Amino acid sequence: MVAARRSLVSIVFIGLVFCLVSASSAFGSATNIYITQNGSPSGNCTSNVQTLAFFNNASNWGSGATQIGPGATVLLCGTFTLAAGGSGFQFQGSGANGSPITLQFDNGAVIQAPYFSGTDGGVAGGAIVINGYNYITVDGQNTGVIQGTANGSNLANQQAGLGLFAKGDHILVKNLTIQGIYVNGSNEPTGWTDGQYSDDLYIASGSSNVEICGNTLNDAHGGIDSQVSGGSALGGPTSCADTQAASGFNYHSNTLSDHVWFIVFGGSGTANIYNNYLGPTWWVYPHCSGYACDYHTDGIFAQSYNTVVTAYIYNNYVTGDNEGYLTGNVYCSWDDTNPSTSGSNCYVFNNVLVRQTTNYYNGGAITLDPSAGTAQYIYNNTAIGFDNDVYCCYHSYSGQITTSNNIFSSNGSYSTDGGGNTIALPPPMTCSQITSDHNLYYNERTGGGFSCAGTYYTFSTWRSSLGKDTHGNEVPYTTPDAVTALNLNSDYAPTSSSLVIGLGANLTGLAIAPLDVGAPMTFGAGGACSTGGCINRASSWDVGAYEASSGSSTGTPAPPTNLSVSVN
Repeated sequence: MVAARRSLVSIVFIGLVFCLVSASSAFGSATNIYITQNGSPSGNCTSNVQTLAFFNNASNWGSGATQIGPGATVLLCGTFTLAAGGSGFQFQGSGANGSPITLQFDNGAVIQAPYFSGTDGGVAGGAIVINGYNYITVDGQNTGVIQGTANGSNLANQQAGLGLFAKGDHILVKNLTIQGIYVNGSNEPTGWTDGQYSDDLYIASGSSNVEICGNTLNDAHGGIDSQVSGGSALGGPTSCADTQAASGFNYHSNTLSDHVWFIVFGGSGTANIYNNYLGPTWWVYPHCSGYACDYHTDGIFAQSYNTVVTAYIYNNYVTGDNEGYLTGNVYCSWDDTNPSTSGSNCYVFNNVLVRQTTNYYNGGAITLDPSAGTAQYIYNNTAIGFDNDVYCCYHSYSGQITTSNNIFSSNGSYSTDGGGNTIALPPPMTCSQITSDHNLYYNERTGGGFSCAGTYYTFSTWRSSLGKDTHGNEVPYTTPDAVTALNLNSDYAPTSSSLVIGLGANLTGLAIAPLDVGAPMTFGAGGACSTGGCINRASSWDVGAYEASSGSSTGTPAPPTNLSVSVN
């Protein structure tokens, strides 16, 4: 009887082993593939080393023990130098759920070319090409680099090109530096030429479930340019530790500099854009005539195509010397070919938006042109030094705008009459389309920094005649330095004597979980809460992106959760 039981156990065990082996075969062999430029050992690529040609050959992709398939890791070692206008690593297959294919950079690995192929119009190319494949992870491991070496206004070549092109489902790009794709200079020629179609990262139409985090992106017309579909929920990962892309569209914890459009979310669906640092350098474009330019500059840019997108834009720091025509550090827009059916609904909160120049026209901290969108929500932002803090709209809009708990300090040196527009709603917008309360204002236009339906209002008449900001406050002008006037520190967080403390409304009832926590102190790749950041908002809220340090810290940067949002 004991022997029979042992036999039965053995049969069951053998069966389980067979099932596990079969499952492993179905999802590949979790192969490690090592690749260098010439196939010689380098770095951690020490055995059975292959070349780029191996990766780009479809016959080397599959579930075999020596093939690239689900669960495989391909390690790149050393420097790969490509011909001008060439494409590098071109994926030939997909991973699987729980077993992505990972392209990983060894310590200090580089892919470079004078300039790369591809355009942001959807033509596949670049140092890495993922065209129609799913469950792919690209991991720079914080030292990997993709770089153009001779492309830009003052360099040998002036060509379009991409750092990385991706089209697929569950695409994760993390901890990678992309630079020099097109280096802008002050002698940029007129017209939409040369670097117009260059991007560090281009996510093509038809993609879904994309996560981009921990990257450092410099020098291209676009930083992250995405034309995608899908996504439905507020909130994404709290760190960049995933090995497979999280569900939805999550662009977080990246550092971007020297672009025209830093982060673009276009197409359809819902995106979370958070914990990024944008600036301080923006593309120079000296050929503007008044407000007319070949292109306008934008920090975070949400737009749609024949539909309405939803963007949650929070915990970002957007700053810099914008030498051109800025539409907005945050710009929520529409598709200009389908104004009646396209638009955006934006939730903009906990952002620090700072303008550093007074030499060029500056559109706004937050510019809204949502067209077919229905509602825009602006909560607990800190905006310093803009001609317009909130501007809406360039085109007809019949929806609502809500602003609450913000610090709006306008620019007092650019505008000839001393101060900027705090909230500007030109006709045909009406005053009834905005709900505004619990905001703190400084240095608005002396003749009336608030406008709607063609009429300008001072703060006093904004409140008394229109019933706006009955719980808000205006700080009398004393100095162009808003930090001093409002008792903020150099990070724009409140000091213990700041007027922002306790002025805000408690917005917990909106059920926007990341809003219930103040912004982190450092942003972008490697950003962290640090002392004074990520403070839980108590029953009495402060205004602006930060909560006074008397609250408790969460210890992690503004952790979002996958919640649906109900705003009343």
